[in-house]
Amino acid sequence: MRNSGLWKILAVSMVLVLVGTSVALITSSAIVSANTRYGDFSVCFITDKQRYLYGEPVKMTMTITNNGPNATLVCSDNCLFCGFEVNKTVEEYEMKPYYDFGFSIVDNYLRPVYQYNHPFNASRKTEISIKHNETLEMLNFTWNQVDDHGNPVPYGWYRVSLTKSYCSGSLLTRIQCSSSSSNKYLFRIIPELPSGTIYVPDNISTIWEAVDFANAGDTIVVRDGAYTENIFVGKPLTIKSEHGADSTIIQTVTSESSVFLVNADYVNISGFTITGATGSDAAGICLAGSDNCNISSNNATNNCLGIYLFSSNNNTLANNTVSNNDEKGIGLLSSSNNTISNNNLNSNEFGIRLDSSKNNTISNNNLNSNEFGIRLDSSKNNTLTRNTNLNNWWGFYLEYSSNNKISLNKFMGNHFNNVLSINSANIWNSTEEITCTYNGKTYTRYLGNYWDDYNGTDADGDGIGDSPYRINSDKDNHPLMEPWEKYFGDSSMFHNKNMG
Repeated sequence: MRNSGLWKILAVSMVLVLVGTSVALITSSAIVSANTRYGDFSVCFITDKQRYLYGEPVKMTMTITNNGPNATLVCSDNCLFCGFEVNKTVEEYEMKPYYDFGFSIVDNYLRPVYQYNHPFNASRKTEISIKHNETLEMLNFTWNQVDDHGNPVPYGWYRVSLTKSYCSGSLLTRIQCSSSSSNKYLFRIIPELPSGTIYVPDNISTIWEAVDFANAGDTIVVRDGAYTENIFVGKPLTIKSEHGADSTIIQTVTSESSVFLVNADYVNISGFTITGATGSDAAGICLAGSDNCNISSNNATNNCLGIYLFSSNNNTLANNTVSNNDEKGIGLLSSSNNTISNNNLNSNEFGIRLDSSKNNTISNNNLNSNEFGIRLDSSKNNTLTRNTNLNNWWGFYLEYSSNNKISLNKFMGNHFNNVLSINSANIWNSTEEITCTYNGKTYTRYLGNYWDDYNGTDADGDGIGDSPYRINSDKDNHPLMEPWEKYFGDSSMFHNKNMG
């Protein structure tokens, strides 16, 4: 469940500590360190997160911790101590040291948001004896998260500066410390968002903020429009457009970065035009170490890599249009058991390329006008079936890739070679006989692929060539005389465990 307060706050580079019985955030370094004749102690500002999460204003506090034996710490009467029973001795002497606490906030663009200065002169001295390693907490000021004009501060990143100035002047304290000291924190204010489904820009203005603030399992719906963003997804989410890729365009902020970078399992991304990631190895959508994701119905165009998987398994890439990308349309590196189906891949250097990837299924894709339709390098045990290779320079290119099952693909109009196989041995037909219909007659046959440059004969008229189609040192023993659809009356119902 989401926090019921209007805001919640996180701090960067802070660690959790226990202060008395409450939980607070504290920096790993102190603002002020001082030595007295009574012992050593340190001072630092913290944020009381626990109170804040229950809807109270953020409270900036200062802790004093006794780091030496038998220390006596001195402060004014208006200090607030929490969680300790202390012995207080009030003496009617003027306490001359002057303290000036400052608190200022700027936004991430360094524009001033809020300033608070609280100088005070203590008229009395309070001595508190605490044991070694005990901690006292002093409340100094409160910020209600409004700016200097009383307006609520919106969500986002803020830099908070806390300062303490000290001028010595009393022999009673024997405290010697620096004349001024400061520290800076980076705070984040998070908006309250609806549970389950978040709309951009209705509930929050950008996709990346919606992703960042969403809970695992949420759905983010993006309204029509053009967005300029880079989006890191580190939790399971569904991110989809409202009306499809033609209506929702995401342009990268910088060409060197991927538009979507996913490092989480069970992420679904659908319905976007994704463009502009033209820098080296930048992708429209990149899955890095991500499993069981679904990438569908997107248009990845004019990137270096359209959709790219690295060490990512059991994902589905379906019904995407991937075109005019400088290198790979769809690329897999060290990725296994993925399904790539029903995608249109046009005018890329590689329509689909697999490197060191195995057990993937590549089916029903249309590959047109790429330099390489499908290329496999050091990839084995993949299934490639019912893909159309049209007007590429090379239809299939395989190097050091063996034991792949390749059948029922169409090779037509490829300019240089329908297929080139180097140091590879593959199965170029179904591994079991399939019942099919050709010219009104039913046959049960092994079925290979359709090659538009096959010049063999079909003496018995069963639609299977009488001689193999040569593929370098490999061969298709059962080449089809016509595209595979001619062999099945209702191709939409066609399925065979050996075809993928």
